Amino acid sequence: VAPPQKYRYVGFGSIGFHDFSLFHQRLGIHDMISIESKAHLRKRFAFNRPYSCIRMRWGWSYDVLPLLSWTSRSIVWLDYDEALTSKMLEDIQLLAGALRSGSALVVTVNANPLRPEDGEDMEIQKKRRADLVAKVGEERVSPTLSGKDLSDWGLASACRGIISAEIEKTLADRNAPLPDQ
Repeated sequence: VAPPQKYRYVGFGSIGFHDFSLFHQRLGIHDMISIESKAHLRKRFAFNRPYSCIRMRWGWSYDVLPLLSWTSRSIVWLDYDEALTSKMLEDIQLLAGALRSGSALVVTVNANPLRPEDGEDMEIQKKRRADLVAKVGEERVSPTLSGKDLSDWGLASACRGIISAEIEKTLADRNAPLPDQ
């Protein structure tokens, strides 16, 4: 592990760049990349960018991340605004397979479950599970997971499990050819 100043920070700065300010001020990180999909707001992002050491990369994460070099230790925060999708899992898989040892990967997703209009009913339970399956794929959702399990904090727990499984599978594949020690 290296001192924090030697790390690179990659994130989605958004309009406020709050995380970038925190990592720059508290950890002294100067190598920073912000991935932004809203190219039509370039002028606003340029105006709000708090430090010149933040390099902007325009496009969707799944287009930009494969183009970056992962030879240095990095702190990557994939701070998605939307619900978990298979495209996000592809980003996670790429990073779990490419990040240098000693790096950190943080993933946040919107895990607010669908809410029924009038109390809990069977239709919303079916829709919650069907929605998750449609977004991440049937093979990633436990067959024992019900729509009722996805209420309240259940969706967050399910997303965490899916993300963890993706990371563990990728690391197992990455480390399979290495000697046990």
